[in-house]
Amino acid sequence: MLKEKQKFKELKDSYVIFIYKHDKFRKGLPVYHVDRYIGETGQLFGDGSHIIYVNGSYKGNDDIGRLMNDFNQPDSENIYYRELAEGVRHYKETEGGRIEMCDLVKEYAEEKAAEAEKRGILRMIFTYVQEGILSEEKGAKDADMSQSEFIKAMTAAGYKLPEGTKK
Repeated sequence: MLKEKQKFKELKDSYVIFIYKHDKFRKGLPVYHVDRYIGETGQLFGDGSHIIYVNGSYKGNDDIGRLMNDFNQPDSENIYYRELAEGVRHYKETEGGRIEMCDLVKEYAEEKAAEAEKRGILRMIFTYVQEGILSEEKGAKDADMSQSEFIKAMTAAGYKLPEGTKK
């Protein structure tokens, strides 16, 4: 968020917004702001980091209520916010939008499939090392990791190292 030689005070505030389907904190509020405090003094830390939880089940007749209602509208004609309605209309009701969405979903599915394949291969390598079929060195090389990273990942995943292996 900063370029080289930029001063820390130039760092812009950051926001992480979680939109839950339900009321995460069960207090009936539309939005919850989470701030960091100094434990010993109770003062707001003020580091510019902000976390916001939005209650997706909120039904109020205000900006957040209308937005949550819009998120659940299948028909763009019933969406209150014009910008959101136009986006929904584009992706759901135009040929170009449907093609774009199909391409994005396909790309996402391919990424997830590649990640799952990599996890499966890694589990197989861990099993082979655990059973003594592969050495830790060969397993690390096959997993494209340093030996220490490999051993750490293997043990974190619940696999046991063969006797005589240093952790």
